[in-house]
Amino acid sequence: MRTCAHILLLGAVSCASGPIDLGEIVGGKGDVSSIDVPLALDGNGAEAFTLTADRPFEVSVEGDRLLLSASAGERRWASAGEPRLVIDVEASTAVELTVRNLAPEAVRTRLRIVPAAAECADGVYLAWLDSVKHAFTSAGSFIDETEAGQLEAILGSRPCTPTSDTAYVAWFLWYLEAFTAAGNFIDADETARLAYVVRARAEGAGGDASYAAWANEMAQLGAGAGSVADENETQRLEVMLSVKPCASVSPATQTALTQISTAMSAEIAAAWVPQLAPETCR
Repeated sequence: MRTCAHILLLGAVSCASGPIDLGEIVGGKGDVSSIDVPLALDGNGAEAFTLTADRPFEVSVEGDRLLLSASAGERRWASAGEPRLVIDVEASTAVELTVRNLAPEAVRTRLRIVPAAAECADGVYLAWLDSVKHAFTSAGSFIDETEAGQLEAILGSRPCTPTSDTAYVAWFLWYLEAFTAAGNFIDADETARLAYVVRARAEGAGGDASYAAWANEMAQLGAGAGSVADENETQRLEVMLSVKPCASVSPATQTALTQISTAMSAEIAAAWVPQLAPETCR
Protein backbone atom coordinates (compact mmCIF):
# COMPACT_ATOMS: atom_id res chain seq x y z
CA MET A 1 0.00 0.00 0.00
CA ARG A 2 1.36 3.45 -1.00
CA THR A 3 2.28 5.87 1.74
CA CYS A 4 1.17 9.46 1.08
CA ALA A 5 4.16 11.82 1.18
CA HIS A 6 3.79 15.37 2.45
CA ILE A 7 6.27 17.90 1.00
CA LEU A 8 6.61 20.45 3.76
CA LEU A 9 7.78 23.48 1.83
CA LEU A 10 5.27 23.05 -0.96
CA GLY A 11 2.35 21.96 1.18
CA ALA A 12 1.57 19.21 -1.32
CA VAL A 13 0.41 15.67 -0.72
CA SER A 14 0.84 12.99 -3.38
CA CYS A 15 -0.78 9.56 -3.31
CA ALA A 16 -0.64 8.86 -7.03
CA SER A 17 0.66 5.58 -8.37
CA GLY A 18 4.29 5.55 -9.45
CA PRO A 19 7.15 7.66 -8.06
CA ILE A 20 6.22 10.87 -6.22
CA ASP A 21 7.43 14.01 -8.04
CA LEU A 22 9.40 16.27 -5.69
CA GLY A 23 9.94 19.13 -8.16
CA GLU A 24 13.29 20.74 -8.96
CA ILE A 25 16.59 21.78 -7.45
CA VAL A 26 17.99 24.02 -10.18
CA GLY A 27 20.48 26.86 -9.94
CA GLY A 28 19.19 28.02 -6.59
CA LYS A 29 15.95 29.24 -8.19
CA GLY A 30 13.92 26.06 -8.52
CA ASP A 31 10.65 25.18 -6.89
CA VAL A 32 12.41 24.64 -3.57
CA SER A 33 15.90 25.04 -2.13
CA SER A 34 15.36 22.05 0.15
CA ILE A 35 12.81 19.28 0.53
CA ASP A 36 11.62 17.52 3.68
CA VAL A 37 9.33 14.50 3.30
CA PRO A 38 7.94 12.54 6.29
CA LEU A 39 7.45 8.88 5.44
CA ALA A 40 5.76 5.86 6.97
CA LEU A 41 7.20 2.71 5.44
CA ASP A 42 5.76 -0.77 5.93
CA GLY A 43 8.07 -3.58 7.03
CA ASN A 44 10.33 -4.38 4.05
CA GLY A 45 8.48 -1.65 2.16
CA ALA A 46 9.83 1.02 -0.17
CA GLU A 47 8.87 4.40 -1.62
CA ALA A 48 10.13 5.98 -4.85
CA PHE A 49 10.52 9.67 -5.75
CA THR A 50 11.63 11.69 -8.75
CA LEU A 51 13.12 15.16 -9.02
CA THR A 52 15.06 17.26 -11.51
CA ALA A 53 18.39 18.85 -10.57
CA ASP A 54 21.16 20.71 -12.35
CA ARG A 55 23.64 20.80 -9.46
CA PRO A 56 24.91 18.36 -6.83
CA PHE A 57 22.54 17.72 -3.96
CA GLU A 58 22.59 15.68 -0.77
CA VAL A 59 19.81 13.29 0.16
CA SER A 60 19.46 11.50 3.50
CA VAL A 61 16.97 9.62 5.65
CA GLU A 62 16.80 9.16 9.41
CA GLY A 63 16.98 5.77 11.09
CA ASP A 64 18.64 2.37 11.03
CA ARG A 65 18.17 -0.45 8.51
CA LEU A 66 17.17 1.94 5.74
CA LEU A 67 18.69 1.70 2.27
CA LEU A 68 18.83 4.79 0.09
CA SER A 69 19.45 4.43 -3.64
CA ALA A 70 19.30 6.69 -6.68
CA SER A 71 19.55 6.46 -10.44
CA ALA A 72 19.93 8.91 -13.31
CA GLY A 73 20.11 7.29 -16.71
CA GLU A 74 22.85 4.67 -16.48
CA ARG A 75 24.35 6.11 -13.30
CA ARG A 76 23.60 4.45 -9.96
CA TRP A 77 24.18 5.38 -6.33
CA ALA A 78 23.52 3.36 -3.16
CA SER A 79 24.16 4.11 0.49
CA ALA A 80 26.52 1.98 2.56
CA GLY A 81 26.21 2.31 6.32
CA GLU A 82 24.62 5.70 6.95
CA PRO A 83 21.67 6.26 4.55
CA ARG A 84 23.10 9.41 2.94
CA LEU A 85 24.10 10.15 -0.65
CA VAL A 86 25.58 13.06 -2.58
CA ILE A 87 24.19 13.02 -6.12
CA ASP A 88 26.70 14.83 -8.32
CA VAL A 89 24.72 15.93 -11.37
CA GLU A 90 25.44 19.09 -13.34
CA ALA A 91 23.14 19.43 -16.37
CA SER A 92 19.37 19.33 -15.86
CA THR A 93 18.90 15.68 -14.91
CA ALA A 94 15.94 13.56 -13.88
CA VAL A 95 16.84 11.54 -10.79
CA GLU A 96 14.85 8.71 -9.21
CA LEU A 97 15.28 8.07 -5.48
CA THR A 98 14.19 5.02 -3.52
CA VAL A 99 13.98 4.59 0.25
CA ARG A 100 13.73 0.96 1.34
CA ASN A 101 13.01 -0.35 4.83
CA LEU A 102 15.14 -3.45 5.41
CA ALA A 103 13.45 -4.25 8.73
CA PRO A 104 10.30 -6.38 9.06
CA GLU A 105 8.73 -3.73 11.29
CA ALA A 106 7.06 -0.55 9.99
CA VAL A 107 9.09 2.63 10.46
CA ARG A 108 8.56 6.39 10.36
CA THR A 109 11.37 8.47 8.93
CA ARG A 110 12.14 11.66 6.98
CA LEU A 111 13.64 12.12 3.55
CA ARG A 112 15.70 15.31 3.36
CA ILE A 113 17.17 16.83 0.22
CA VAL A 114 19.41 19.90 0.26
CA PRO A 115 21.95 21.41 -2.14
CA ALA A 116 25.33 19.77 -1.60
CA ALA A 117 27.69 21.79 0.55
CA ALA A 118 30.61 23.35 -1.26
CA GLU A 119 34.10 21.97 -0.86
CA CYS A 120 36.15 23.86 1.68
CA ALA A 121 39.57 24.42 3.16
CA ASP A 122 40.80 21.88 5.70
CA GLY A 123 40.90 24.48 8.46
CA VAL A 124 37.18 25.23 8.16
CA TYR A 125 36.25 21.56 8.34
CA LEU A 126 38.72 20.70 11.12
CA ALA A 127 37.43 23.51 13.34
CA TRP A 128 33.89 22.19 12.90
CA LEU A 129 35.07 18.60 13.47
CA ASP A 130 36.60 19.66 16.80
CA SER A 131 33.20 20.97 17.90
CA VAL A 132 31.55 17.66 17.00
CA LYS A 133 34.25 15.71 18.85
CA HIS A 134 33.85 17.89 21.94
CA ALA A 135 30.08 17.36 22.06
CA PHE A 136 30.52 13.63 21.44
CA THR A 137 33.15 13.24 24.18
CA SER A 138 31.14 15.32 26.65
CA ALA A 139 28.15 13.04 26.14
CA GLY A 140 30.05 10.04 27.51
CA SER A 141 29.12 6.42 26.90
CA PHE A 142 25.36 7.07 26.92
CA ILE A 143 23.96 9.86 24.74
CA ASP A 144 20.74 11.15 26.26
CA GLU A 145 18.03 13.13 24.47
CA THR A 146 19.53 16.53 25.26
CA GLU A 147 23.01 15.49 24.17
CA ALA A 148 21.60 13.93 21.00
CA GLY A 149 19.90 17.23 20.23
CA GLN A 150 23.17 19.12 20.69
CA LEU A 151 24.99 16.71 18.39
CA GLU A 152 22.24 16.96 15.78
CA ALA A 153 22.47 20.75 15.85
CA ILE A 154 26.25 20.71 15.34
CA LEU A 155 26.10 18.06 12.64
CA GLY A 156 23.39 20.07 10.91
CA SER A 157 25.67 23.13 10.85
CA ARG A 158 28.36 21.36 8.80
CA PRO A 159 29.99 24.21 6.85
CA CYS A 160 31.11 22.25 3.80
CA THR A 161 32.30 18.90 2.49
CA PRO A 162 36.10 18.54 2.43
CA THR A 163 37.67 16.16 -0.05
CA SER A 164 41.30 16.19 1.06
CA ASP A 165 43.39 13.38 2.49
CA THR A 166 44.36 15.62 5.42
CA ALA A 167 40.69 15.98 6.36
CA TYR A 168 39.93 12.28 5.90
CA VAL A 169 42.91 11.13 7.99
CA ALA A 170 41.97 13.59 10.79
CA TRP A 171 38.43 12.24 10.78
CA PHE A 172 39.59 8.61 10.55
CA LEU A 173 41.86 8.93 13.60
CA TRP A 174 38.85 10.07 15.60
CA TYR A 175 36.72 7.30 14.14
CA LEU A 176 39.41 4.80 15.13
CA GLU A 177 39.29 6.04 18.73
CA ALA A 178 35.52 5.55 18.86
CA PHE A 179 35.77 2.20 17.08
CA THR A 180 38.41 0.96 19.55
CA ALA A 181 36.38 2.19 22.52
CA ALA A 182 33.42 0.13 21.29
CA GLY A 183 35.30 -3.04 22.28
CA ASN A 184 35.30 -6.48 20.74
CA PHE A 185 31.52 -6.59 20.34
CA ILE A 186 29.78 -3.56 18.84
CA ASP A 187 26.27 -3.61 20.31
CA ALA A 188 23.29 -1.45 19.36
CA ASP A 189 24.32 1.43 21.66
CA GLU A 190 27.86 1.49 20.27
CA THR A 191 26.51 1.30 16.72
CA ALA A 192 24.38 4.37 17.44
CA ARG A 193 27.40 6.21 18.85
CA LEU A 194 29.56 5.34 15.85
CA ALA A 195 26.82 6.62 13.55
CA TYR A 196 27.37 10.15 14.89
CA VAL A 197 31.07 9.88 14.06
CA VAL A 198 30.36 8.55 10.57
CA ARG A 199 28.07 11.51 9.85
CA ALA A 200 31.02 13.86 10.40
CA ARG A 201 33.16 11.98 7.86
CA ALA A 202 35.33 13.79 5.33
CA GLU A 203 35.66 12.31 1.88
CA GLY A 204 39.20 11.42 0.84
CA ALA A 205 40.66 12.90 -2.33
CA GLY A 206 41.93 9.54 -3.56
CA GLY A 207 45.48 10.04 -2.32
CA ASP A 208 47.72 7.42 -0.78
CA ALA A 209 47.55 8.76 2.80
CA SER A 210 43.83 8.13 3.31
CA TYR A 211 43.95 4.58 2.01
CA ALA A 212 47.18 3.76 3.87
CA ALA A 213 45.72 4.88 7.22
CA TRP A 214 42.61 2.79 6.71
CA ALA A 215 44.50 -0.22 5.28
CA ASN A 216 46.81 -0.32 8.29
CA GLU A 217 43.83 -0.76 10.60
CA MET A 218 42.28 -3.44 8.37
CA ALA A 219 45.59 -5.32 8.44
CA GLN A 220 45.64 -5.22 12.25
CA LEU A 221 42.04 -6.41 12.48
CA GLY A 222 42.75 -9.25 10.05
CA ALA A 223 45.89 -10.30 11.89
CA GLY A 224 44.07 -10.28 15.22
CA ALA A 225 41.36 -12.57 13.90
CA GLY A 226 43.67 -15.58 13.71
CA SER A 227 43.06 -18.28 11.13
CA VAL A 228 39.26 -17.91 10.95
CA ALA A 229 37.26 -14.81 11.91
CA ASP A 230 34.52 -15.43 14.46
CA GLU A 231 31.20 -13.54 14.52
CA ASN A 232 32.51 -10.57 16.51
CA GLU A 233 35.69 -10.29 14.43
CA THR A 234 33.67 -10.44 11.23
CA GLN A 235 31.42 -7.68 12.53
CA ARG A 236 34.43 -5.45 13.26
CA LEU A 237 35.89 -6.11 9.80
CA GLU A 238 32.56 -5.21 8.20
CA VAL A 239 32.25 -1.99 10.20
CA MET A 240 35.77 -0.93 9.24
CA LEU A 241 35.15 -1.84 5.60
CA SER A 242 32.15 0.51 5.58
CA VAL A 243 34.45 3.57 5.93
CA LYS A 244 36.99 2.61 3.25
CA PRO A 245 38.11 5.76 1.42
CA CYS A 246 38.30 5.95 -2.34
CA ALA A 247 41.85 5.77 -3.67
CA SER A 248 43.71 5.64 -6.93
CA VAL A 249 45.58 2.49 -7.83
CA SER A 250 49.23 3.33 -7.22
CA PRO A 251 52.38 1.57 -6.02
CA ALA A 252 51.69 2.85 -2.50
CA THR A 253 48.09 1.63 -2.36
CA GLN A 254 49.05 -1.70 -3.90
CA THR A 255 51.76 -2.08 -1.25
CA ALA A 256 49.17 -1.30 1.46
CA LEU A 257 46.80 -3.91 0.01
CA THR A 258 49.60 -6.48 -0.04
CA GLN A 259 50.33 -5.74 3.62
CA ILE A 260 46.68 -6.40 4.47
CA SER A 261 46.75 -9.71 2.58
CA THR A 262 50.01 -10.76 4.23
CA ALA A 263 48.72 -9.93 7.72
CA MET A 264 45.59 -12.05 7.30
CA SER A 265 45.34 -15.82 7.27
CA ALA A 266 44.85 -17.40 3.86
CA GLU A 267 41.21 -18.18 4.67
CA ILE A 268 40.36 -14.63 5.76
CA ALA A 269 42.37 -13.05 2.93
CA ALA A 270 40.51 -15.10 0.33
CA ALA A 271 37.18 -13.79 1.61
CA TRP A 272 38.12 -10.18 2.31
CA VAL A 273 40.96 -8.93 0.11
CA PRO A 274 38.84 -8.58 -3.07
CA GLN A 275 36.63 -6.10 -1.18
CA LEU A 276 39.59 -4.13 0.16
CA ALA A 277 41.25 -3.16 -3.13
CA PRO A 278 41.48 0.60 -3.83
CA GLU A 279 38.59 2.06 -5.81
CA THR A 280 38.96 5.27 -7.79
CA CYS A 281 37.01 8.29 -6.54
CA ARG A 282 33.95 9.17 -8.60
